[in-house]
Amino acid sequence: MKLPILLGLELTTMVSGCSQKSHESDPPATRQQPVTDTYFGKAVVDNYRWLEDMNKPEVKDWFKAQGDHTNELLYQIPGRDSLVNTFLQYDALRSVRYGDVRQRGNRYFYRKTLSSENVGKLYYREGKTGPEVLLFDPVAYDTKKTYSISGCSPSDQGPHIAIGLQEGGTEISILRTMAVDTKTFRPENITAVFGGGVVWPFYGR
Repeated sequence: MKLPILLGLELTTMVSGCSQKSHESDPPATRQQPVTDTYFGKAVVDNYRWLEDMNKPEVKDWFKAQGDHTNELLYQIPGRDSLVNTFLQYDALRSVRYGDVRQRGNRYFYRKTLSSENVGKLYYREGKTGPEVLLFDPVAYDTKKTYSISGCSPSDQGPHIAIGLQEGGTEISILRTMAVDTKTFRPENITAVFGGGVVWPFYGR
């Protein structure tokens, strides 16, 4: 039980050392361009409205400069790479991770992630001892984009399942429903939702 404590103390010491050095390099300056809006007779000044337009080269340059400055400070943390490698070694000891285990009727649904995978896949079994069936692989869903499963909700007896899909690590998901026996999605989808949790009505069970 001492290992997590030692790692936590080491990480705290490293971050503390980095913060002591942060005064040596100031972050890139941010230009102020006041924009005034009036709400209920009260004038509100926003000096950084110009940063909201991500299509402007100036804004992209600002974000890159801030990112470069942050990386410069993080790279100064003593023993940083050694600690990261230690975490990776410990994580590799766990060959598989399971999540979102749901029983519906005689079907067991779950998300499974191997140590070699960055994104988990959705599986199910018929009964506890039935063969494992790959139901959905988000990596193969669209080879031109990066998707992950944000959540899933099987219907009561397991013939259908709702799956939340996140693109590129965003918090907002696309919700789609699949027929389990055929592994086919219905054509419609619901956009801009959080997670993949739904409550199935009686006729969808």
